Amino acid sequence: TIVHGGKQSMPLTYDNSASPFISEAELAFATAQNWTANGADSLTLYVRGQATAFAQAASGSIIMNGQGADIWGTSDQFRYAYKTLTGNGTIVARVHSVYNTPGNDGWSKAGVMIRQNAEPGSTHAFMAMISSSGNGASFQRRLTAAGDSTNNDAAAAVTKPYWVKVERVGDKFSGYISPDGVTWTQLGEAQTIVMTGPVLIGLAVTSHNATVATGVEDSDVKMT
Repeated sequence: TIVHGGKQSMPLTYDNSASPFISEAELAFATAQNWTANGADSLTLYVRGQATAFAQAASGSIIMNGQGADIWGTSDQFRYAYKTLTGNGTIVARVHSVYNTPGNDGWSKAGVMIRQNAEPGSTHAFMAMISSSGNGASFQRRLTAAGDSTNNDAAAAVTKPYWVKVERVGDKFSGYISPDGVTWTQLGEAQTIVMTGPVLIGLAVTSHNATVATGVEDSDVKMT
């Protein structure tokens, strides 16, 4: 599912943390091919590694990885990079890519979140971009601590890069998406979630696979 250019690719997972420290793929053509016959003079190989836990580039882009069963149900497993917020506030980010972790049913997620605390069953509002399911975006929330999650998916398919936003006004939380960061579409209605004292506001990512990490690139992150 990873294509750097053109229409085809063959993702190859490699791991240099354990012996034998190599991964190899081989293809033998039934008939030998002369790749220079039509003027080709070079072969380029693109290699990418697992995203770092959290890194911010000079350009402002933020690279994160995250591993966990999901942000869903009554308990969450994910990586969260956050600050504290008191009172009303908004967080906006542009999600450039979310790696579709194998074995995740297309539900690797990354986006912006406001959350009561770091406990697994905490109440929260999460505007997520999805790796390949849910039409690409979903406003998810847990209205009560350790309660079931609910959501509103995008009505039509959206493709990354795409903007996401979560807004808090009192006890009302709303999730929005935008192709340009200017014109916003609200997913579902504002949700009543009672949160007390300082809350956590930041970037969240989960692989939807407890044993394999996903990677995400964000930019233009703003909090008010």
